[in-house]
Amino acid sequence: MRAIHKSCLGMVNCKRGAKELVYWSGMKKQIEDVVGKCSVCLTYKNKPAKEPMSMQLVPE
Repeated sequence: MRAIHKSCLGMVNCKRGAKELVYWSGMKKQIEDVVGKCSVCLTYKNKPAKEPMSMQLVPE
C-alpha cells in the first residue's frame, strides 16, 4: 500500500496504478481507506486551480 500511495496522486490515480500492477481481494476498499486518511490528499482534494475572470466584449 505504501508503494501504491507514495506519491499522493489521489484516489483515482492510486486505483489505476494498482490495477496495472497487482490485484488482491478487497484492494479497492483498502486503497480508499488509505487515501481517505492521508492528510496531504485531504488537504488538496477537490481544489481546482482558480481561473481569473475575463471580460467578454459585446458585439455591436
